[in-house]
Amino acid sequence: MTLQMTSAGLFGIAPQTGLGAAGDSFSWFPLVNCDFGPLEGQDNLPPEIGGAALPRGRFKTGIVFGGNLDIVPRLYENIGWLLQAAIGMVSTHADSNIQDVIDGAPGGTADVCTHHFYFKTTDEFFIPYVTSHRLLPHDVAASQVGEIAEDCRVTNMVITATPAAVVAMRFGLLGRATAATVWDKDPGWSATYDTEDTFMVTSCSGSIKLKDSDDADFAEFDTGAVTFTLTNNVLPPAQSRKVGSGHPIDFPVLSRGCVLMTTCYVADYDLYMQSFGGVATPVVDTGWSCVPYTGDFDVTLQSAALIGATAEHYQMRFRTAGGNVNFMVRPIVLMPNQPVVFQLVASVQSTDAGNPFDLYIQNGKIADACPDYTWPS
Repeated sequence: MTLQMTSAGLFGIAPQTGLGAAGDSFSWFPLVNCDFGPLEGQDNLPPEIGGAALPRGRFKTGIVFGGNLDIVPRLYENIGWLLQAAIGMVSTHADSNIQDVIDGAPGGTADVCTHHFYFKTTDEFFIPYVTSHRLLPHDVAASQVGEIAEDCRVTNMVITATPAAVVAMRFGLLGRATAATVWDKDPGWSATYDTEDTFMVTSCSGSIKLKDSDDADFAEFDTGAVTFTLTNNVLPPAQSRKVGSGHPIDFPVLSRGCVLMTTCYVADYDLYMQSFGGVATPVVDTGWSCVPYTGDFDVTLQSAALIGATAEHYQMRFRTAGGNVNFMVRPIVLMPNQPVVFQLVASVQSTDAGNPFDLYIQNGKIADACPDYTWPS
């Protein structure tokens, strides 16, 4: 027997026009880890009077696809499909960098494209469906197995940036196994990947900025790590099955959450005290307040690679602008021979107007046009 190695495996997604409409235009991603696959539920018969020590039978409860993808994101093209699947909507601005779009003055930077991802204004619960293909590799092509899931939804997206490392992303997915096809023997799939050097690094650039709701400007903080998490809480599969089928009907979104967590090096203890006191400028001996300390965050991460012949870098930026972030700090832990740090948890709340948060990526034109993330309809 020859050991089969995972390095030849493949994973891709294709946008769907709606529930039950399989996609066929796939974007492929090199993976750090992929535990997304078919999950079969089984259970024992309940205990019965009659003296048997062991269960008298076992039954299947259904099948679903679930798990996570860990990737080193490239900002060239394909990542936009995953971001849109996680967040909901996107608008593209040609000849504009991220700051141009934020300033409301698109068109100021030639040959650069900015893509703005946000919640759908008329339905903040909306996220689209995707079809997934995962190839289980084998050195004999006829023995390769393709796994197919439809009506997949992104249940969580986590962006993690730590010093001296590349920016990492994790996506959680939940999908349906179709009644007709779950596995395809020797599917003949092949992948084309994005430009490799457009990954983000934290060693040379990047910033984490915060401001309270009374400030006009952001202040930059020295941080040892930052994690941005978007959670889409969907209806559990067990609650969306019907009699006569082991396949869930759908995974509607029940609620959403968005949290930024940073580990801040202590320059002074103002932010630490402000979060407890609920005020922008704590005075001596200020006590605890019932009012949460609110403000905004603005995080920039970028690649070392330049966009074409421009002076602009491939970049990702996520921020809020509505004063709709509640800041909370965790207790400072003092340890021998270690710098003093505290963890700040920034929870995004809803807003009466505007987007609760905005995520941007900037990349370059492809064949004289911006990458097109138009969802099929």
